[in-house]
Parts: sequence; C-alpha cells; structure tokens
Amino acid sequence: MIIKRSGEVKDCNDEEDSAQVGNNVIGLYIIDGGLAYGGSDKVRKRSIRALEHKLSLEDVCLASLLIFENILITFSLEDRKGNAFPHDDPVVIAPIIANRKVFRTLIDTRALVNLLSMDTFKHLKTRKTKLKALRTTLIGFNGSEMKPEGIITLPFTPGDKTCFRTMLVDFIVADIPSLSYQAILGRSALNTFFAIISQPHLAIKLPTLGGIGVMREN
Repeated sequence: MIIKRSGEVKDCNDEEDSAQVGNNVIGLYIIDGGLAYGGSDKVRKRSIRALEHKLSLEDVCLASLLIFENILITFSLEDRKGNAFPHDDPVVIAPIIANRKVFRTLIDTRALVNLLSMDTFKHLKTRKTKLKALRTTLIGFNGSEMKPEGIITLPFTPGDKTCFRTMLVDFIVADIPSLSYQAILGRSALNTFFAIISQPHLAIKLPTLGGIGVMREN
C-alpha cells in the first residue's frame, strides 16, 4: 500500500510569520506499532491510483535534498537543557498539527506511519467526513490488532518560534483508549523533514531556510 503525501505548503522563518502562527495556535492538553498489510481488490486499486501522486512526492523530496542535505546539524551540552543523564526517557514533543499545538507527541522511529488518537482528532475540529477509509490493521506493542478509523492529510509544523517548516503529512486515526500519547510520529514524517533525533538530549532538530529548528522534550 502506498500512503500519499502532498508537497510542501510553507516554509516560515521570519519573525512576522512566526508571530502570526503563534497567535493562531491553540494548545491541546489531552490525557501499541506498525501496519499489517492486506485487503481487497478495491484497496489495491486505490493504491494504484495513489501512484499518480508519487512523482510529485519524489519532486518535493529531491528539492528538499538539494536544499538541506549539506546543512550540518549537531547537538551539544546546551541542548540537554538540564535533562538528567543517563536516562531512558522517550522523545516527546509538542508540534503544531492543523494549526493546534499537540502536546505529548511521541517520536517513534520503529513506526512506519504517523498516528493520531481519536480524542486528539476530535479536538482538532476536523470533520470526520475528511477521513479516508483504510483497510489495514494496527498492531499494538502487545500484539493486539485494531481497525483504524481512517487516514487524513493534515498540515504539520515542527520546529521552534523562528525556524520551522510546514508540510502536509498523512495521519492514521485510531481509537485506542490505552494510548498514553496524543500523537505518534513515525519514520515517514521524520524523513520528510530531514529531522535528526538525539535520544540523550531528548531533542529533535530539522533544517529550514532560516536555520536549524529545534524541538525539545515537553
């Protein structure tokens, strides 16, 4: 199955843009990992139709590669910001999804896809009719299976107040009552943004046209 992603929407790096975004952001405080593939002929036909979007995705990735691959990203003692070390904590950030700051977003490099809890999806004020059917099964950490509510493409903005990027990212929406996080970011989103994670520093950095954007544990 091919999950389509659209091209880049905006790359904001000046103070005016960041202030405007900041004024419109609404914080969300709400308080197992891959896909089992399969499905009917209809699912495979939808996957074939999704190939139409592959070229545009490759163009976006190639353009990003040419712009960002030579930017050096490093981590230092300052990036730890008082975090105890050593530790075994996961990297948890608060990116902006659909113009709302979503706290308790887990970075999970083991997951291929990106996940939104159903509660978070409802608080994003996005119509459920925008969800696209998805004939796949989520497999939790304990091996249990769950059918997702669907998949949706939303604007996703990682970074800080002055250096951030916004692109359209696919999220699978699932009703998982035991989920401790509002959202989970997998490898697909991280690779799209050329994001680099430092587990010891509990931080994530990504290149933007205005410099290096940083997100730390929230």
